[in-house]
Amino acid sequence: MRKLPFALAVASLAGFAGGAGAAQLSAQDQQFVEQAARAGLEEVQSGQLAEQKGGSQAIKQLGQTLVSDHTMMNEQLKQIAQKQGFTLPQSLDQEDRQEMQQLRNASGQQFDSRFADEQIEDHTKMIQVLQKEAQTTQDSDLRTFAEGGIPVMQKHLQMAQQAKTAG
Repeated sequence: MRKLPFALAVASLAGFAGGAGAAQLSAQDQQFVEQAARAGLEEVQSGQLAEQKGGSQAIKQLGQTLVSDHTMMNEQLKQIAQKQGFTLPQSLDQEDRQEMQQLRNASGQQFDSRFADEQIEDHTKMIQVLQKEAQTTQDSDLRTFAEGGIPVMQKHLQMAQQAKTAG
């Protein structure tokens, strides 16, 4: 989820299947949906890894929270996408796969530190993305999703910062 700039999401839109409802959303909204979907997938997978490999209880708890919250948010986004006629991505992009492999290869304190750092960076960026979407979208479902996601991402950011400090 590190590469949150919209430019990367634009490159992914070629594979973003949109039906008749796709025309109802702006290009920025389509990019946001793609970006949020990929980020959500990455957060669930990295959270599961943290549950398994985390050395500290704070990292394990953060992982559990990520899995729970992002699974719920992913389902909400899926419902919005279905309403608009979109098919969401079902796999990570190349950069996220590489980051996941680096996490898998890390262990102990190295894992905890890398995981916390990535979560701090990812959630800081995602808060900005959600704030922008909430302010600019004309789609009420996406606005509600973005507005509701901001406090969740802030909670995750705070947990990651605390886990980093504790470790």
